Amino acid sequence: MSATQRPSLVATTSSDTPAPEAVTTSCPNCGHALAPDDRFCSACGQKNITDKDRWLPDLMRASLQEITDLDGRVLPSSWLLISRPGFLSREYQMGRRRRYLSPIGLFLIANVLFFLSPALSDLNINFWDQYSLQPYSAWMQPAINVVLESRGLDVQATIEQGVDVRNTEIFRDYARDYNARIGDLAKSMVIAHVPLLAFGTLILTFWRKLLYADHVVASLHFLAFVMLYFTLMPYTIIPLLRFIDAAPFWDFDVWRVALAIKFVYVPFMFRGAFGVPWWAAIALVAPFLAVLLVTHTSYRLLQLWIGLAIV
Repeated sequence: MSATQRPSLVATTSSDTPAPEAVTTSCPNCGHALAPDDRFCSACGQKNITDKDRWLPDLMRASLQEITDLDGRVLPSSWLLISRPGFLSREYQMGRRRRYLSPIGLFLIANVLFFLSPALSDLNINFWDQYSLQPYSAWMQPAINVVLESRGLDVQATIEQGVDVRNTEIFRDYARDYNARIGDLAKSMVIAHVPLLAFGTLILTFWRKLLYADHVVASLHFLAFVMLYFTLMPYTIIPLLRFIDAAPFWDFDVWRVALAIKFVYVPFMFRGAFGVPWWAAIALVAPFLAVLLVTHTSYRLLQLWIGLAIV
């Protein structure tokens, strides 16, 4: 056999077969094409998962990284929320978002902490107050009486006998059941403030021409601050005020002062979140409190409706 006929000992590669380095895979998350040396998908950002990533040590390492990354945003974001009112809202408007926890994420974390904390806020009220002391109480009493009658109370006969409905055993039993259910529910419903509160700040700062979504973000941040305030208040504000109140030349209602202190946050929030001048930020405090009162009353009414439906 001649040299020209002798078969080559070197393997050849067909021109229509891609070289190993040209082989691509697809992202399991979004299907985007990936080269073997791509560590992350350029479309969705997910890491290029290999078999090694499914091993237990790597799973534990990845989980720890997720937790520490979350903590790395939670603590600075929470501190900025408290120490620089409106700053996070303004940063979100300006598109600087990656370094901070999202508004809804920060709100939910504050809500979880608030849910687990003692009920020291006025976000939920007892059934007695709902029945008698709210602006809508007289309007809602017929609906409440229907519920009480379903439990065996003859409301009309009780009134005709000159007995206060609130002094009956059925009312007290229902109030006990209502109060037991509504406490945790009220803490979970804080987000119901957001739409109306955001609309209120939109009207109050209409000349700034910000999007409604910007006001939703600011409302989420404000409510997150309020929940963190009530969570931390028993361990910070209340002891400090009690120490001050113990002085012989001071005499004030510690609880009322503690509730009022949180509103110092408001003008700084307007200044930081909406970029209004200081004179406007201070002038807007009273209208904002009026908006907050309307929002809070609506929230309590919603609580009552839901409470009557589930208790």
